[in-house]
Amino acid sequence: MKNVLTPVVLALFAATLFTSCQKELVYYTVTFDANNYYSNEKVTVIAVEGELLSNDFYMNPPQNLRLRGWYREPEAINEWNFGTDVVTGDMTLYAGWSRLFTFTFHGNGGAPPYSESGDTWTEGYQQEGDRLRIPANVTKPGYVLEGWYKDAALTDPWNFDTDFITGDTDIYAKWAEGIAGLTRENYPRVDGATSTRILNVMVACKLLGLPYGWDRVSNTDELCIVPEGEGMNPDGSFIDGRIQTSQTHGAIMNLINRNVDIILRSTTASPDEKAAADAAGVTLVQTPIALDAFVFVKNAANPVRSLTLEQIRKIFTQQITDWLQVGGNRAPISVYTRPRNSGSEEALRELVMDGQEPAEFPEEQHVWSMAGVFLEMDRNPYGISYIFKNYKDMVMMRPNEPVFAINGIAPDATTIKDRTYPLTTELYAIIRSDLDRTSMGYKLYEWLQTQSAEIVLQECGFTSVR
Repeated sequence: MKNVLTPVVLALFAATLFTSCQKELVYYTVTFDANNYYSNEKVTVIAVEGELLSNDFYMNPPQNLRLRGWYREPEAINEWNFGTDVVTGDMTLYAGWSRLFTFTFHGNGGAPPYSESGDTWTEGYQQEGDRLRIPANVTKPGYVLEGWYKDAALTDPWNFDTDFITGDTDIYAKWAEGIAGLTRENYPRVDGATSTRILNVMVACKLLGLPYGWDRVSNTDELCIVPEGEGMNPDGSFIDGRIQTSQTHGAIMNLINRNVDIILRSTTASPDEKAAADAAGVTLVQTPIALDAFVFVKNAANPVRSLTLEQIRKIFTQQITDWLQVGGNRAPISVYTRPRNSGSEEALRELVMDGQEPAEFPEEQHVWSMAGVFLEMDRNPYGISYIFKNYKDMVMMRPNEPVFAINGIAPDATTIKDRTYPLTTELYAIIRSDLDRTSMGYKLYEWLQTQSAEIVLQECGFTSVR
C-alpha cells in the first residue's frame, strides 16, 4: 500500500555543530503511526535529542476523515505539542482522527440562492462534535421559514445552539404561511421610523422570497438590510419605492395624507399628529405587534448605574443639574435631546415626563439623528440621552452600550417580556380605518399580528407582545 505519510527529512548538521564543550549529539527514532484507522502505515524518522519535531507531513486521508493531531498513545489522549515538546528518547506518536459527515438540507420548496439542485442541497463535510451553521437566505415566496427539523414529519426541531453533529444527517425546513397572492407588483406602500427600517425590509424579503444581505448606511453607520440583486442603495428605498423610511413623524403624515398604506413606528400618534388626522378626516388604527424598551444611555465612564423616573424628570426639567445629586461624581449633567415629534422625544413625553414640559437645552445639545446620540455619548462622559433599545442593539450594533437601570431594573429580555422594566414600550402597526379590507395593505396589517410574523419580529430583535 502506498504510504500516506511522507516524512520531512530532518536535516542533520555537519560535524562542526557541537556545543562549546564538544558534546556529541544524541539521536532517537520517532515513529509516526497512522493508528490503524484507515491504514496500518508507520513512518520512522531520526530526531535529535532535545529538539522539536516537524509536523510537516503530506496527508491524504479519505474524505470522511480529518487529522486532529498526533498523540502519545493509541487512544489519542495526550496530544504532542510540536511547538514546545522536545524529543527525549525513542517513541511512537499516534494519529488522532475526526470523522467528517455530510448534512443534507431539504428545503421543502425553499432554497438558498446558491443552490443548483433545487430545494435539496448538501453542505459538504462537517466535523464530529461541531455545531451546524444555519443556512443563509433560504427563501420560499409567500412563506416564512419557521425552523429546521430532524425528521420529515417536522416534529423534532434541530437546535443550532445546542445540537451537535454525530453522523450523516438530513434536516427539513418548516414553513409558516405568508400572504397568498403577494407579489412585487401589488406589495403595499409601507413607511416607518428609522428604528423599523430593518424590520420593514426584512418582512418584504421574507414574504417575497428575496435573498438579502447586511450593509451600513453611509452617513450614519446604521445597519440595514439590502435585498440582493435589487441595486438598492442602503440609504434609499426599494421595490419601486414601495418601502421607505420617512422617520417617525414623516411616516405618519404620509399615512394621513394617503401616500402610504401602513406604517410601523415605536409610538402612537402624538397630539399634533392626532390633530392633523382629525383635520384630514382620518381615523388611525394603532395596533401593538411587538415589545421594545425606551432606554437612557450614558458614557461608560459614568459610575451612576440606576436612576429613578423622578430623577430623570428632574434632570430633563433642570431641577437636577449635577451628577453628584444622583450619586455620581461632581460634574455638570449634559442633556442631549431629540427634535419635537421624533419617536424617541414623544416617548420621553409620554412615558417619563408625566405631563411636565422638558426644559429648553442649548442648540449644541440637540441631536438630529438617533445615530448621533451615540456619537455624543462616546465623547462626553457627563452626557445622558434616550433611545429605543432595539435600535441600539440591532441597528447600531451596540448591545453592550451602557444604559441606566430605571428604578433599579435593567432592560433585558426577561424584564421587557414581563413588563417589569418601567419603560417597556410597544411597536405599532398603524393604518387608516378606511383601508380596503381586501387590499394587500390590510392583509399585511393582519399578518403582522400572527405567529408567523413573530418569527421575523424576533429575528429583528423585538420581543413577542404575546
